[in-house]
Amino acid sequence: MTDFANFFYIESDDLEERQDVNVGNLVFAGEHLSDEFYGYMNGAAQTGRLAAEVVLGMVTARTASSV
Repeated sequence: MTDFANFFYIESDDLEERQDVNVGNLVFAGEHLSDEFYGYMNGAAQTGRLAAEVVLGMVTARTASSV
């Protein structure tokens, strides 16, 4: 578990603590990447929502930079 801790989503209101899982434009999601609900449907739903937030942030940043 400690070997892959850098690949877990960490959901936090504090941006210093938050950790998203992406490499460039490739965004990962799934129950196996959840820090709170590893192995459960809740983890899949949580990381799916967090991955969607990452994609939205990427699209928003790209749109803002092209204007």
